[in-house]
Amino acid sequence: VNQPWDVALEAILEANNLRLRELASGVLIVETGRASALRTETEPLESQQFVIQYISADSLQAAISGLLSDQGKVSINRASNAILVTDTRSALDRIAPMVEQLDVRTAQVNISARIAFVNRTQLEALGVAYDLKDSRGTQLRGLATNVADLDGDGIISPGESTDDDLILLGGNSIAALGNANNRVNQPTLQLAISLVLGRHTLISFIEALRTVNLTDVQAAPVVTTLDHRTARVQVGQETPVRVVDLGAQTAGPGAPRSTIEYKQTGVILNVTPHVTGNMVMLEIQAERSQVAPGQSDAGVVFETSNAQTQVLVENGETAVIAGLTETQRIEQRSGIPILMDLPVLGNLFRRTQQEEIQRDLLIMVTPHIVRD
Repeated sequence: VNQPWDVALEAILEANNLRLRELASGVLIVETGRASALRTETEPLESQQFVIQYISADSLQAAISGLLSDQGKVSINRASNAILVTDTRSALDRIAPMVEQLDVRTAQVNISARIAFVNRTQLEALGVAYDLKDSRGTQLRGLATNVADLDGDGIISPGESTDDDLILLGGNSIAALGNANNRVNQPTLQLAISLVLGRHTLISFIEALRTVNLTDVQAAPVVTTLDHRTARVQVGQETPVRVVDLGAQTAGPGAPRSTIEYKQTGVILNVTPHVTGNMVMLEIQAERSQVAPGQSDAGVVFETSNAQTQVLVENGETAVIAGLTETQRIEQRSGIPILMDLPVLGNLFRRTQQEEIQRDLLIMVTPHIVRD
């Protein structure tokens, strides 16, 4: 088998228990394994400190220990994140380039999140068929033509230019509008998009809904985290929960002891980025929880919905989690005071109205790789 000369020479020497040593002048010296061991034992020891800049010094200890001679030792200074190695000069010369190669700067990722509730019930009341299902991924249907009056002159002309892409939200899209093929005048709800899905962009859609009180943006946090490290965002509150210790009652007389613990409720988002070139793989965990309107005999009941996914996006693109829907049932009573409270006859003087409101939780996550 054809091999480079240095690899072949090393194999031949290894088979004959010989060692190859190269002097600073470039001269190669072949010596027996015993002679090499004796030389190492008699070689003076030196100490060299390696100050680690970007990673933990503890993470390098195992790699350095594998390159030490029998006389070598390594110690960690965690206060200064430095490694002190005591060994022969030949061993230190092997360790130094390895430390330099492993001590590289970890990439940072700026994560922009937008957490919003969209009122599905009111959208459907306006005749908008709002769909959060995506059967083919995140590909929108491309640019719509002749569907909007963009300059406000009341005339929809062919090929009218746009400052922002106007997306035809129909068919298999992440936010399909059943009436998107209808012509939309400029003063009405604008469908200019900025949410990156595929190659297109849809934040203005959320902002347009916000202007007519059809969406509630809970938060728009921006956090920066290291590559492979988890960023956590919570929008909500801590709910006190009473915990009763029944064991305290069996240990002695008196009432059982109770303590107060706090449970985090609301929207909790955990994002872990993994950078590869200009791509970012996002591990996303989203949870929405709230206290149930009623309480059971066991105590407080929490309603929880969660989603977990991994998605690969380009730098600056947006990943969307949707479908965490909450339903509120509201019952309103109105009527003539006093008369509406009469038994039997009160039904003639009061009216009971029941309403069901559905809100969809949209979580949009956009990673930006921080460049030097």
